[in-house]
Parts: sequence; structure tokens; C-alpha cells
Amino acid sequence: MTVTFTFNNMLLAIAVAAIVIGVVYLVATLKKLSALITALMPVVLELRETVRRSNELLARAENVILESEETIRETKMAVSRIRGAIDSTSTLVEDAVSIFRPVSMIANAFRGGYSLIERLFSRGEDNAENEEE
Repeated sequence: MTVTFTFNNMLLAIAVAAIVIGVVYLVATLKKLSALITALMPVVLELRETVRRSNELLARAENVILESEETIRETKMAVSRIRGAIDSTSTLVEDAVSIFRPVSMIANAFRGGYSLIERLFSRGEDNAENEEE
């Protein structure tokens, strides 16, 4: 029996050789890739833990920001209330000054009148003492 080597047989042999070489290369690459994945697995787990902690930290930071914004809002409201109280106090002080100024003038007038009356009576008493001597 004679086996003839035809062009079709040659192409078929080349195709089979290419497939075998490809499968061997794929198996070798998959082994190296498996080793790389095994080596990277602790890094991936650590990254997952870092991401989880980062999410927790981000949530805490958002809470702090919200509380800070609320604190700022409350502080602004307190400042406006304090300004209102200061304005009211200023108005009260101005009103008190406008009331006490005339009262002070009247008191000074009474003091002046009292001192005049006192002088008049003290002169009369001085004259009476001088006459008795």
C-alpha cells in the first residue's frame, strides 16, 4: 500500500501541528496566569478590605460634613439672634439715656434749688446767731 503525500495532507499536517503548538502554548500560559492570580490573590483581598474601610471612612466623613454644615447653620442663626439682642439692648440703652438725661437735668435743677434754699436758710440762721452774740 502506498501513501501519497498530497498538498491537502501537507496543509492538514501543518494545521494539526499549529493546533498542538497552540494548545501547548495555551496550557503553559494558563499555568503562568494561574500562578500570577494565586500570587495576586492576597493583594486583591487587601484591596477589597481597603475599599471597604475607605467606604466606611467616606460615610463617616459625609456625616461629619453634614454635622459641620448643621453646626454652621446653627451658629449663623445664633449670631443673628445675638445681633438682634445687641440691637435691642442698644435701643434700650439709647432710650435709657434719652430718659435719664432729662431726669438728670431735673435732678441737677432740684439740687441747685435745694442748695439755694439751704443757703437762704443758713444765712438766716447765721444772721440769728450773729444777733444773739
